[in-house]
Amino acid sequence: MSWKDLLSCYQYLEDSRYVNTDKLGVYFASAGGVTAAMAINENIDMYKAAVGKAPMLNPLRLGYQPNFNASDNDYDFRTKSTLEGFKSLLKLDPILNLKKNRNYPNTHIISGGQDELMPIYDGAKYIAFLQSQKIKTNNAYLLDIVKDEGHNLSPLETTRKALFFFNNEL
Repeated sequence: MSWKDLLSCYQYLEDSRYVNTDKLGVYFASAGGVTAAMAINENIDMYKAAVGKAPMLNPLRLGYQPNFNASDNDYDFRTKSTLEGFKSLLKLDPILNLKKNRNYPNTHIISGGQDELMPIYDGAKYIAFLQSQKIKTNNAYLLDIVKDEGHNLSPLETTRKALFFFNNEL
């Protein structure tokens, strides 16, 4: 699913009036971080809150990870070893496509301190950018590092944190 598909889903929900879009949040994990964060980058008013569990937010840099397996990611995201692949990665990289001075939605990123697949600096860079905006906002931009967890963070614990965040921010 690309972020364009997610944007279309939102538009359908809004047009059909199935949901109150003022109370709509997005929960994403791992490679779904590319989909959700790019959708938010293109339409920051779409979601009022976002929670990411061990999200991929900087795929252009993923090849530098010690446990990176190119065969896993080249199929989905291309490779930076060709000009076409580099341009593709650049186009879908949420961190590199953030825009300054925009009021991004409330965001909570949860990463495992021992994550062997997604570097915790992806979430840290993303949250740092949101916090550095020079606009007045009451939005929460939180980074939660679960010290002893890996990529497969506890589903019960992360769901509890996500629901708590959504309950407070929506």
